[in-house]
Amino acid sequence: MDLRALRHFTVLARRLSFVAAAEELHLTQPALSRSIRALEEELGLRLIERHRSGCRLTPAGALLAHDAAALLAQAAAMRHNMRAHARGDLGHIRFGAAPLPASLLLPSLLAGSVAVLPGLTLAAMVGSASDLADRLRRDSIEFFICAEAQCPRDPALEREPLGDAPLAWLVRAGHPLLDRSPVRLDDLRSYPLASVGADFGVPRDGEPDMLLGMPVTIRCDDYAVLVATIARCEAVCLASPSLIRPGDPLAVLPVGDDGLPGRVHFVLVRRIGRRPSPTAAMLMDHARVAAAGLAGPNGARAIPDADSQ
Repeated sequence: MDLRALRHFTVLARRLSFVAAAEELHLTQPALSRSIRALEEELGLRLIERHRSGCRLTPAGALLAHDAAALLAQAAAMRHNMRAHARGDLGHIRFGAAPLPASLLLPSLLAGSVAVLPGLTLAAMVGSASDLADRLRRDSIEFFICAEAQCPRDPALEREPLGDAPLAWLVRAGHPLLDRSPVRLDDLRSYPLASVGADFGVPRDGEPDMLLGMPVTIRCDDYAVLVATIARCEAVCLASPSLIRPGDPLAVLPVGDDGLPGRVHFVLVRRIGRRPSPTAAMLMDHARVAAAGLAGPNGARAIPDADSQ
Protein backbone atom coordinates (compact mmCIF):
# COMPACT_ATOMS: atom_id res chain seq x y z
CA MET A 1 0.00 0.00 0.00
CA ASP A 2 1.34 3.42 -0.97
CA LEU A 3 1.87 5.43 2.22
CA ARG A 4 1.65 8.69 0.29
CA ALA A 5 -1.82 7.78 -1.01
CA LEU A 6 -2.77 6.70 2.50
CA ARG A 7 -1.70 10.09 3.84
CA HIS A 8 -3.76 11.79 1.13
CA PHE A 9 -6.75 9.73 2.22
CA THR A 10 -6.34 10.52 5.95
CA VAL A 11 -6.24 14.25 5.24
CA LEU A 12 -9.34 13.97 3.07
CA ALA A 13 -11.08 11.88 5.74
CA ARG A 14 -10.35 14.62 8.28
CA ARG A 15 -11.29 17.60 6.09
CA LEU A 16 -14.16 15.89 4.17
CA SER A 17 -13.54 18.31 1.33
CA PHE A 18 -11.42 17.75 -1.76
CA VAL A 19 -10.80 21.49 -2.00
CA ALA A 20 -9.57 21.84 1.60
CA ALA A 21 -7.60 18.57 1.53
CA ALA A 22 -5.88 19.41 -1.74
CA GLU A 23 -4.94 22.84 -0.36
CA GLU A 24 -3.49 21.31 2.82
CA LEU A 25 -1.55 18.72 0.82
CA HIS A 26 -0.37 21.28 -1.75
CA LEU A 27 -1.91 19.20 -4.55
CA THR A 28 -4.29 19.98 -7.35
CA GLN A 29 -7.79 18.54 -6.92
CA PRO A 30 -7.39 16.25 -9.97
CA ALA A 31 -4.15 14.87 -8.52
CA LEU A 32 -5.83 14.19 -5.18
CA SER A 33 -8.77 12.54 -6.92
CA ARG A 34 -6.41 10.27 -8.87
CA SER A 35 -4.59 9.30 -5.67
CA ILE A 36 -7.84 8.39 -3.86
CA ARG A 37 -9.14 6.51 -6.90
CA ALA A 38 -5.93 4.48 -7.12
CA LEU A 39 -6.22 3.58 -3.43
CA GLU A 40 -9.83 2.48 -3.89
CA GLU A 41 -8.87 0.35 -6.89
CA GLU A 42 -6.03 -1.26 -4.95
CA LEU A 43 -8.34 -2.16 -2.06
CA GLY A 44 -11.35 -2.98 -4.22
CA LEU A 45 -13.53 -0.83 -1.98
CA ARG A 46 -15.35 2.48 -2.20
CA LEU A 47 -13.88 4.77 0.46
CA ILE A 48 -15.40 8.19 -0.30
CA GLU A 49 -18.83 9.34 -1.41
CA ARG A 50 -19.11 12.82 -2.86
CA HIS A 51 -22.06 15.14 -2.23
CA ARG A 52 -22.84 18.78 -2.92
CA SER A 53 -21.16 20.23 0.16
CA GLY A 54 -18.09 17.94 0.13
CA CYS A 55 -17.78 14.24 0.76
CA ARG A 56 -18.33 11.60 3.42
CA LEU A 57 -16.69 8.33 4.37
CA THR A 58 -18.20 4.99 3.50
CA PRO A 59 -18.12 2.33 6.26
CA ALA A 60 -14.97 0.93 4.66
CA GLY A 61 -13.50 4.44 4.54
CA ALA A 62 -14.22 5.00 8.22
CA LEU A 63 -12.49 1.73 9.08
CA LEU A 64 -9.45 2.62 7.00
CA ALA A 65 -9.27 6.13 8.47
CA HIS A 66 -9.20 4.63 11.97
CA ASP A 67 -6.36 2.22 11.17
CA ALA A 68 -4.41 4.47 8.82
CA ALA A 69 -3.58 7.07 11.46
CA ALA A 70 -1.74 4.48 13.57
CA LEU A 71 0.05 3.06 10.52
CA LEU A 72 1.24 6.49 9.40
CA ALA A 73 2.34 7.36 12.95
CA GLN A 74 4.32 4.12 13.12
CA ALA A 75 5.89 4.80 9.74
CA ALA A 76 6.84 8.31 10.84
CA ALA A 77 8.37 6.95 14.04
CA MET A 78 10.31 4.38 12.02
CA ARG A 79 11.72 7.08 9.75
CA HIS A 80 12.60 9.20 12.78
CA ASN A 81 14.31 6.27 14.50
CA MET A 82 16.32 5.32 11.44
CA ARG A 83 17.49 8.91 10.97
CA ALA A 84 18.30 9.09 14.68
CA HIS A 85 20.26 5.83 14.42
CA ALA A 86 22.25 7.29 11.53
CA ARG A 87 23.11 10.28 13.77
CA GLY A 88 23.93 8.02 16.70
CA ASP A 89 20.76 9.01 18.61
CA LEU A 90 18.27 6.58 20.16
CA GLY A 91 15.06 7.63 18.41
CA HIS A 92 11.52 8.41 19.57
CA ILE A 93 9.24 6.51 21.97
CA ARG A 94 5.53 7.10 22.68
CA PHE A 95 4.00 5.61 25.82
CA GLY A 96 1.16 6.37 28.20
CA ALA A 97 0.08 6.51 31.84
CA ALA A 98 -3.19 6.94 33.69
CA PRO A 99 -3.32 10.13 35.80
CA LEU A 100 -2.28 8.67 39.18
CA PRO A 101 0.79 6.72 38.00
CA ALA A 102 1.60 9.68 35.75
CA SER A 103 1.69 12.00 38.77
CA LEU A 104 3.69 9.56 40.88
CA LEU A 105 6.06 7.99 38.33
CA LEU A 106 6.52 10.19 35.27
CA PRO A 107 8.77 12.89 36.80
CA SER A 108 11.28 10.27 37.94
CA LEU A 109 10.90 8.17 34.79
CA LEU A 110 11.32 11.06 32.37
CA ALA A 111 14.17 12.71 34.28
CA GLY A 112 16.01 9.41 34.64
CA SER A 113 15.58 8.57 30.98
CA VAL A 114 16.84 11.95 29.81
CA ALA A 115 19.88 11.61 32.08
CA VAL A 116 21.00 8.17 30.88
CA LEU A 117 19.46 7.90 27.40
CA PRO A 118 20.74 11.02 25.59
CA GLY A 119 19.33 11.42 22.12
CA LEU A 120 16.03 9.73 22.98
CA THR A 121 12.90 11.81 22.42
CA LEU A 122 9.81 10.92 24.47
CA ALA A 123 6.08 11.53 24.16
CA ALA A 124 4.10 10.66 27.30
CA MET A 125 0.32 10.40 26.83
CA VAL A 126 -1.85 10.80 29.96
CA GLY A 127 -5.39 9.39 29.81
CA SER A 128 -7.78 6.74 31.03
CA ALA A 129 -6.75 3.09 30.90
CA SER A 130 -9.41 2.36 28.26
CA ASP A 131 -8.17 5.17 26.00
CA LEU A 132 -4.56 4.11 26.43
CA ALA A 133 -5.46 0.48 25.69
CA ASP A 134 -7.07 1.61 22.44
CA ARG A 135 -3.89 3.50 21.53
CA LEU A 136 -1.83 0.41 22.33
CA ARG A 137 -4.01 -1.82 20.15
CA ARG A 138 -3.49 0.66 17.27
CA ASP A 139 0.28 0.72 17.89
CA SER A 140 0.15 4.43 18.68
CA ILE A 141 2.09 3.81 21.91
CA GLU A 142 4.61 1.17 23.00
CA PHE A 143 3.18 0.53 26.48
CA PHE A 144 1.23 2.20 29.26
CA ILE A 145 0.97 2.19 33.07
CA CYS A 146 -2.29 2.13 35.03
CA ALA A 147 -3.95 0.68 38.13
CA GLU A 148 -4.41 -3.06 37.74
CA ALA A 149 -8.15 -2.89 38.43
CA GLN A 150 -8.63 -0.24 35.73
CA CYS A 151 -6.81 -2.20 33.01
CA PRO A 152 -9.23 -3.62 30.40
CA ARG A 153 -9.54 -7.41 30.54
CA ASP A 154 -8.22 -8.08 27.04
CA PRO A 155 -6.42 -11.33 26.16
CA ALA A 156 -4.30 -9.37 23.69
CA LEU A 157 -2.79 -7.31 26.52
CA GLU A 158 -0.05 -8.45 28.86
CA ARG A 159 0.09 -6.94 32.37
CA GLU A 160 3.32 -6.83 34.39
CA PRO A 161 3.12 -5.84 38.09
CA LEU A 162 5.08 -2.66 38.82
CA GLY A 163 4.45 -1.75 42.45
CA ASP A 164 1.99 -0.29 44.93
CA ALA A 165 1.23 3.19 46.23
CA PRO A 166 -0.82 4.20 49.29
CA LEU A 167 -4.43 5.23 48.75
CA ALA A 168 -6.37 7.52 51.10
CA TRP A 169 -8.80 10.42 51.43
CA LEU A 170 -7.02 13.80 51.35
CA VAL A 171 -8.33 17.06 52.81
CA ARG A 172 -6.90 20.45 53.68
CA ALA A 173 -5.15 20.85 56.99
CA GLY A 174 -7.73 22.05 59.51
CA HIS A 175 -10.67 20.43 57.72
CA PRO A 176 -13.68 20.02 60.07
CA LEU A 177 -13.76 16.24 59.56
CA LEU A 178 -10.26 15.90 61.06
CA ASP A 179 -11.80 16.68 64.48
CA ARG A 180 -14.37 13.89 64.13
CA SER A 181 -13.66 10.33 65.22
CA PRO A 182 -14.53 7.94 63.80
CA VAL A 183 -15.14 9.32 60.32
CA ARG A 184 -17.67 7.35 58.24
CA LEU A 185 -18.32 7.34 54.52
CA ASP A 186 -21.69 9.04 55.08
CA ASP A 187 -19.85 11.96 56.73
CA LEU A 188 -18.23 12.76 53.39
CA ARG A 189 -21.62 13.40 51.77
CA SER A 190 -21.83 16.79 53.48
CA TYR A 191 -18.73 18.03 51.65
CA PRO A 192 -17.76 18.51 47.98
CA LEU A 193 -16.12 15.43 46.45
CA ALA A 194 -13.12 15.91 44.14
CA SER A 195 -11.92 13.07 41.93
CA VAL A 196 -9.93 12.13 38.87
CA GLY A 197 -12.58 10.52 36.71
CA ALA A 198 -10.06 8.63 34.58
CA ASP A 199 -8.92 6.74 37.70
CA PHE A 200 -11.95 6.42 39.96
CA GLY A 201 -15.19 8.02 38.79
CA VAL A 202 -17.96 6.23 36.91
CA PRO A 203 -19.09 8.46 34.00
CA ARG A 204 -22.80 9.00 33.35
CA ASP A 205 -24.05 10.82 30.25
CA GLY A 206 -25.16 14.34 31.10
CA GLU A 207 -24.72 13.79 34.85
CA PRO A 208 -21.88 14.01 37.38
CA ASP A 209 -19.50 11.08 37.72
CA MET A 210 -20.23 8.80 40.67
CA LEU A 211 -17.75 7.52 43.26
CA LEU A 212 -18.85 5.07 45.98
CA GLY A 213 -22.45 6.13 45.43
CA MET A 214 -21.67 9.86 45.75
CA PRO A 215 -21.76 12.44 42.94
CA VAL A 216 -18.36 13.90 42.04
CA THR A 217 -18.55 17.67 42.60
CA ILE A 218 -15.18 18.49 41.04
CA ARG A 219 -13.80 16.27 38.29
CA CYS A 220 -10.33 17.04 37.01
CA ASP A 221 -7.88 14.57 35.50
CA ASP A 222 -4.86 16.45 36.85
CA TYR A 223 -3.81 15.60 40.40
CA ALA A 224 -1.66 18.72 40.75
CA VAL A 225 -4.76 20.85 40.12
CA LEU A 226 -6.90 18.75 42.48
CA VAL A 227 -4.35 18.87 45.29
CA ALA A 228 -4.08 22.64 44.94
CA THR A 229 -7.89 22.89 44.89
CA ILE A 230 -8.61 20.86 48.02
CA ALA A 231 -5.98 22.88 49.89
CA ARG A 232 -8.21 25.92 49.30
CA CYS A 233 -11.68 24.53 50.12
CA GLU A 234 -13.62 21.92 52.10
CA ALA A 235 -13.56 19.25 49.37
CA VAL A 236 -12.39 15.69 50.04
CA CYS A 237 -10.37 13.78 47.44
CA LEU A 238 -9.52 10.10 46.96
CA ALA A 239 -5.87 10.01 45.93
CA SER A 240 -2.45 8.90 47.11
CA PRO A 241 -0.76 10.48 50.15
CA SER A 242 2.46 10.18 48.12
CA LEU A 243 1.25 13.25 46.22
CA ILE A 244 1.63 15.40 49.34
CA ARG A 245 4.89 17.32 49.34
CA PRO A 246 6.61 18.77 52.42
CA GLY A 247 4.87 22.01 53.30
CA ASP A 248 1.60 21.22 51.50
CA PRO A 249 -1.35 22.21 53.73
CA LEU A 250 -2.96 18.78 53.35
CA ALA A 251 -3.79 15.87 55.62
CA VAL A 252 -4.93 12.27 55.37
CA LEU A 253 -8.52 11.72 56.53
CA PRO A 254 -9.08 8.20 57.96
CA VAL A 255 -12.46 6.86 56.83
CA GLY A 256 -13.39 3.65 58.58
CA ASP A 257 -16.07 2.11 56.37
CA ASP A 258 -15.28 3.06 52.76
CA GLY A 259 -14.38 -0.52 51.86
CA LEU A 260 -11.27 0.59 49.97
CA PRO A 261 -7.85 -1.04 50.36
CA GLY A 262 -4.95 0.99 51.62
CA ARG A 263 -2.88 0.64 48.46
CA VAL A 264 -3.30 0.76 44.69
CA HIS A 265 -1.43 -1.70 42.48
CA PHE A 266 0.14 -0.47 39.22
CA VAL A 267 0.83 -2.58 36.13
CA LEU A 268 2.83 -2.04 32.94
CA VAL A 269 0.70 -3.04 29.94
CA ARG A 270 2.03 -4.24 26.58
CA ARG A 271 0.63 -6.02 23.54
CA ILE A 272 1.18 -9.76 23.57
CA GLY A 273 3.31 -10.87 20.65
CA ARG A 274 4.79 -7.44 19.95
CA ARG A 275 8.51 -7.36 20.61
CA PRO A 276 9.59 -3.98 22.01
CA SER A 277 12.40 -2.14 20.33
CA PRO A 278 15.68 -2.03 22.29
CA THR A 279 15.01 1.61 23.13
CA ALA A 280 11.47 0.85 24.35
CA ALA A 281 12.86 -2.02 26.45
CA MET A 282 15.32 0.39 28.07
CA LEU A 283 12.53 2.85 28.80
CA MET A 284 10.43 0.10 30.39
CA ASP A 285 13.42 -0.75 32.58
CA HIS A 286 13.43 2.86 33.75
CA ALA A 287 9.70 2.58 34.48
CA ARG A 288 10.45 -0.43 36.70
CA VAL A 289 13.15 1.53 38.52
CA ALA A 290 10.82 4.51 39.00
CA ALA A 291 8.11 2.21 40.39
CA ALA A 292 10.45 0.35 42.73
CA GLY A 293 10.14 3.09 45.32
CA LEU A 294 6.36 2.65 45.35
CA ALA A 295 6.49 -1.11 45.99
CA GLY A 296 4.09 -2.17 48.72
CA PRO A 297 3.74 -5.24 50.89
CA ASN A 298 3.07 -8.60 49.28
CA GLY A 299 -0.60 -9.29 48.78
CA ALA A 300 -1.67 -5.65 48.49
CA ARG A 301 -4.92 -5.44 46.57
CA ALA A 302 -5.92 -3.05 43.81
CA ILE A 303 -8.74 -0.54 43.91
CA PRO A 304 -12.15 -1.91 42.93
CA ASP A 305 -13.13 -1.95 39.26
CA ALA A 306 -14.80 1.31 38.26
CA ASP A 307 -17.98 -0.54 37.29
CA SER A 308 -18.32 -1.91 40.82
CA GLN A 309 -18.10 1.47 42.45
